[in-house]
Amino acid sequence: MKIDFTKKQLNLNLMYALLFLIIGLPELFRDADIWMFVLAILLPISCVLRCGYQKKYQYITIEHGSIRTNNFFQKEVQLSEIKTIEKYAGNYILKTDTKKLTIDTTIIAPNSLTALNAALDNLAIEWY
Repeated sequence: MKIDFTKKQLNLNLMYALLFLIIGLPELFRDADIWMFVLAILLPISCVLRCGYQKKYQYITIEHGSIRTNNFFQKEVQLSEIKTIEKYAGNYILKTDTKKLTIDTTIIAPNSLTALNAALDNLAIEWY
């Protein structure tokens, strides 16, 4: 099961790409330092690539008895190892004996948040 980003979160990366392009475009035509030229090209491209990655893989994947965040540095926790779930300031904090996985619920689509809550309720773990 995939837990989706909100459309706002996905569009935010495209807005960042546009902003970096507008700021960096004059650097392409100015006789500036090579590093400014490289940044003017790489920043918008990285934002577009991040948006594509987030659109394809979404925020969280729950499958094969584990929950995984799909970021550049993926974090994975086995569902059977979760000891406590804390709800604090719009975040869910899943804790095991050795790991901690924080889920930001403000960037999750409403229908996916319902599915996430149902999946976490099925674990029969005490919430704090």
